[in-house]
Amino acid sequence: MSANHPSMSSISSEQLLERISAISLQIQQSLDLDDILTDAVDSIRELLQSDRLLLGQFLADRGGVVTVESVEGEWVPMLGQSIYDLGFDGMGLEGDLQGQVSIISDIETQDLHPHHRELFTHFQVRASLIVPVFAQGSLWGWLMAHHCRSARSWLPLEVQCLQQMAVQLSIAIQQAALHQQLRQRHPTGELSPTEPSLRPSEQTASVILDRVGAEVSDRNGTTASEAPQWLLSTLINNLPGMVYRCLNDPDWTMVFVSSGCHLVTGYDASELEHNRVVSYGNLIHPADSDWLWAKCQASLEARTPCVNQYRIIDKAGKIRWVLERAIGHYAPDGTLLSIEGFVQDITDYKQAEEELQRQYQRSRLFADITLKIRQSLQLEEILHTTVTEVQTLLQTDRVLVFQFNPDGSGQVVEEAVSPGWPVILGQDILDTCLAEGFIEQYRQGRIGRIEDLNTAEIQPCHAEFL
Repeated sequence: MSANHPSMSSISSEQLLERISAISLQIQQSLDLDDILTDAVDSIRELLQSDRLLLGQFLADRGGVVTVESVEGEWVPMLGQSIYDLGFDGMGLEGDLQGQVSIISDIETQDLHPHHRELFTHFQVRASLIVPVFAQGSLWGWLMAHHCRSARSWLPLEVQCLQQMAVQLSIAIQQAALHQQLRQRHPTGELSPTEPSLRPSEQTASVILDRVGAEVSDRNGTTASEAPQWLLSTLINNLPGMVYRCLNDPDWTMVFVSSGCHLVTGYDASELEHNRVVSYGNLIHPADSDWLWAKCQASLEARTPCVNQYRIIDKAGKIRWVLERAIGHYAPDGTLLSIEGFVQDITDYKQAEEELQRQYQRSRLFADITLKIRQSLQLEEILHTTVTEVQTLLQTDRVLVFQFNPDGSGQVVEEAVSPGWPVILGQDILDTCLAEGFIEQYRQGRIGRIEDLNTAEIQPCHAEFL
């Protein structure tokens, strides 16, 4: 390492954790992805004390682009450069980053493709550290630190720091994407999961008819009652949901439903009307039936609109979330004649909302874990807290810390394990396959993942050990 390079070796573990926590908190405080990424790369570059910090995103055509950059003023900017411009497309960058870390200490001495070295030289790069960024289980892009003024032997602590920041950015990217999905999918375009109002095209059947009639009257000088029936029918049957008129009975007997009922329930209008095949009441999830009936009755008595989100079981047996707005239709003497309303499938919105909540929960748990680790300088306590909290976060049966010996053997030095599974804490382990084939890869930051031991393509000795 160059003598004038101010590495992270001077930063204590406690100081590093504090700074990582500060950056993580900064990332969590906004849902504006542009602001998050811009502020994050500035903070990460300052933490690593590198000359340039880049965030790149892979595109659908397998290319990629540098989307965010933080760079010292004297070095050539790379913002907006495409992955093809950088010459990485023919070098398998995307494949190289599948769970691995690319570490280049000195482009002048490292074995690199000539074109790769030429391009690094063009952008004044002397040393490079690249880690992958994932989102929703797929490779989203890369986080790249450049040292330009000299060669740099990247410390394991620096590699871990950049990996941790990549995880935080992954969370932020997913949260921002889900936030945008909610805005697009929510029936109101607003983030209000309780009782959202509907857009004009999603009002109750009577309001829809009145509006169409008024439109026809304005344009043609006709009255609302003279509105062409084909126009009313076309509008109602092309709404993204089910317009209905029903009786106020436990079956919610449908007197009329639009053809949009098939999108919502899987049943045709002829099957729902007059309970010919099934009543709408029978479609409502048993857990929602009683409270929905009680709330609707209260609204009818008060003569106020009733807006609800609840579950139904469609024709295929799948549970769907729906949003319904209903209002009573009364005779001049106040007698309730029927209920008119509109039902829309909001399953996608609810799933996105639930996923967003899970993302927030995971992010908050991770921040809590970091805080708990910071509260101690005792290694044993730190390791115990780590495995315990990570097991809770991942909801897995076992989390352990394994320490390697120089000969490739090792020992389980800390473990959190669920009841009913064998305890392996303190066991000395020699996995010859691991020692021979993977220690160096793990040293370089490799991530190992096995989804099913029975189908995984691993060496027999390793499978037997596991």
